[in-house]
Amino acid sequence: MSEGSPEAAGNDSVGLAESATIIRVLAEDLLFLASLHEREFEADELRELAAHPMTDRLNILFQTERFAQSLKLADDGLARLRETEIEVFTDQLAADYSDIYLTHKCRAAPTESVWLDEDGLERQQPMFEVRRWYEDFGVSAPNWRTRPDDHIALQLQFVAHLLMLEEPGIEPPRLAGCFLDEHLLVWVDLFASRVAERCSTTFYAGVATLTAAYVDAARELIAGFPECERPAPERRRKAAGPIAQEIEPTAEDGQAYMPGAAPGW
Repeated sequence: MSEGSPEAAGNDSVGLAESATIIRVLAEDLLFLASLHEREFEADELRELAAHPMTDRLNILFQTERFAQSLKLADDGLARLRETEIEVFTDQLAADYSDIYLTHKCRAAPTESVWLDEDGLERQQPMFEVRRWYEDFGVSAPNWRTRPDDHIALQLQFVAHLLMLEEPGIEPPRLAGCFLDEHLLVWVDLFASRVAERCSTTFYAGVATLTAAYVDAARELIAGFPECERPAPERRRKAAGPIAQEIEPTAEDGQAYMPGAAPGW
C-alpha cells in the first residue's frame, strides 16, 4: 500500500491524524528495512519473504526515479529467490551476508565509524556520538562488542524509535530528521554503493540500494513537517575516512546504485 509521496507531509492540508499515520507507517518501513540487515535468513524466512514483492512490503512507495530503480533491483533479487531451490539460495545468501556484515570481504562496512574515522576503524568517535543519542532517549545496543552502536540495523531501528515517541514536548519528526542528518545519511550512500558493486547476490544489492534510497526519500518527507527543513548537501557532509574517499556516491543525481557502477577498491 502507498500512504503518500515525498511531498505529502509538506501540504498544509495534511491534518494531525494523517501526519500521525505517515509517521507510524514510516517507522514500520524502517523497522522492516532494519530486519533485512540484522541477521542471516533461515530457509523458512526466505520462503515467506519471497512470497510477496517489496512493493507489497513497504507502506510508502516514494515517487522518485532512484527509489523506483532500487525497488526494482530488490524485487529482482526476490524473483531470483523464487526461481532457485531454496536451500541453494539460502547458502548463497548466507555467504553473501557473511562477506558484507561479518568478515568484511566486500569492504562495505555496515557501521558508521569505518567510513568516517581517519584510520578506517570500527568503534571510534562516530559510534560514541550515536551512543549518546541512544542514551538520551533511553535505549542501548544489546551488545556493542558484537554489534557496534553505529551499525546500520541499529540506526534504522533508532530512527523508528524516535518517530514513535509520544512524550510531551517531543517532536518526533524533527528528532528523526536531525539524527538522519548527523549520522545515517552521512554514510549510507557509501555503504550502498560498495555493497552493490561488490556483493554476490542481486538480493543484497537490492537491500542496500533500497535502504539508501528509502532513507533519503524519507528525509525529504520529514522535511515537510514544521521545523524539519533539510540542511544543504554541503552542510550535511562530515570529514570522510580513507574508505569513503575511494567512492564518489551518485545519490544526488537521482540515480540508483547498480552492481558494477562503483569504482573498485
